[in-house]
Amino acid sequence: MPLFTDVQADLGDAQSVDQGLSTFAGHLRALAAMAAAAGPRTLLLGDELGSGTDPEEGAALGRALLEHFAARGAWGVMTTHLGQLKRVAAEVPGIVNGSLEYDAAAMRPLYRYLPGIPGASHGLEVAGRMGFPESVTGRARALTPESTRALEQLLQELQASARRMDEERFGLESARAEAEAAAAEHRAAAERVRQSLSQLRRTLTRESEALLAEARDVWQTVRAEARRTARSPERVGEARRRIADVEARVERLQRQAAAAAGEPAVAETLAAADLKIGQRVRVGDLGGVVAEVAALPDAEGRVVLRRGSWSIQSHVSRLLSAAEGESTQVRGGRAAAVSYTPAEDAVSTQVDLRGMDVDDALRAVDEGLDRAVVAGLRELRIIHGLGRGVLRSAVEKHLKGHPMVTGRRMGELHEGGRGVTVATLR
Repeated sequence: MPLFTDVQADLGDAQSVDQGLSTFAGHLRALAAMAAAAGPRTLLLGDELGSGTDPEEGAALGRALLEHFAARGAWGVMTTHLGQLKRVAAEVPGIVNGSLEYDAAAMRPLYRYLPGIPGASHGLEVAGRMGFPESVTGRARALTPESTRALEQLLQELQASARRMDEERFGLESARAEAEAAAAEHRAAAERVRQSLSQLRRTLTRESEALLAEARDVWQTVRAEARRTARSPERVGEARRRIADVEARVERLQRQAAAAAGEPAVAETLAAADLKIGQRVRVGDLGGVVAEVAALPDAEGRVVLRRGSWSIQSHVSRLLSAAEGESTQVRGGRAAAVSYTPAEDAVSTQVDLRGMDVDDALRAVDEGLDRAVVAGLRELRIIHGLGRGVLRSAVEKHLKGHPMVTGRRMGELHEGGRGVTVATLR
């Protein structure tokens, strides 16, 4: 509200025998002062506007005053029980209705303001509660005009509807607060699950890396033992069993990771004994490309596959079961145009040592050999360049007698010539 410079009030009963003022005359004197002072910075407070005289004349005078106050832009609160004044808000701009909620069943005020809804008077109900004979209040109801009774009933229904709407609004606000709390809890739970899944993935990654390192150690042990014992069947069999155990553990880790992430199950790996000529398989290290078994695995697990006109060399540990109906043929029957997109982590067929010192270069050669052997490759191109021949000599010396290498040669012209050494793997 604005800052008021004048406050005018008409409260209580100003009748006076000494001054010759009746109740109505006392109201008139206060209302006349209000009419004179009405303005945008004036606050007018009036109780029982239009009372103290004939109701029709009092209602007419009250309406005229309300229109005057509104036209002057005055601020004010006026109370009344006259039904005619309750309709002024719908007809005169600048005036709005309001009421205080009343509990008709308990006959007591609830002291809650209801904006926009005029109040019912409840005069006859209060009279009955105050001890009036039923015959008197009954007769009074009979004498009340039908329009007045209908208006009072409508006002009571409006107040009841407003109360129900407030109760429903409170219930909706409570439900919304509960829903927001549940959503916040859901987000927190989702974040906890995400963190748990991330931790599980890190754990599985560490375990899988340890298993792969163990597999490389086993493979190197197999090569060394095979050279020392002229491929003793007993030792080779034991090593194969160890490799099979490592592969089984890796597969279990893959399935656990897929289940934890809610992803489709990892395709089942195939055992060498289960392979058949012409069987369709997925090659894991070639992006899951589907091919047919052209030759069964040899003693070292190497297998030859065919896709169209291509021959693919892989290792049995890299083969997965292919779904029913997956074809190895190229669309349109043009086998010579077969192509595939290798996985991002597909094993490289070469190692580039250019720019490295000897120690780093030999370490890179060992890592490349490990990856190539595990991937089932037959050859590995080692690019050392020409230069002064230091890297080439170190590489040749390192490959000589290496447990994973059966031979070496200088690269062909199209392979890089003297700047490349090609190692043939076991």
